[in-house]
Amino acid sequence: QELAKCINDDDFRVRENAIKALGKLKSKSVVDQLINSGLNDKEPRVKRTAIETLALIGDAKSVHPLIIAMNDDDQNVKKIVQVALSRLTGEDYGDDQQKWLDWWEKNKDKFKN
Repeated sequence: QELAKCINDDDFRVRENAIKALGKLKSKSVVDQLINSGLNDKEPRVKRTAIETLALIGDAKSVHPLIIAMNDDDQNVKKIVQVALSRLTGEDYGDDQQKWLDWWEKNKDKFKN
């Protein structure tokens, strides 16, 4: 619980390391916080770490927010999102956000946790 609070620390290095540590726990209890804070972090390194951690945890509720994260300005973030989505879904639509959205709309009910 204390570790999860560190996701909102002022220092991006603390946020990044907290997310990495939470990923090692593979706890689905932090998925909402990773989506809400990690994917919206102003520091690209923190976003990338949150994306990798969401893929590692493997909760289906992160799929749609990851698809939306493909709009990020940072090209490295976009690439990591693509890898994360492929890992979570077994699909590969590359950087085509619309194909991902269409696929998710048709298949989201199959991904209940």
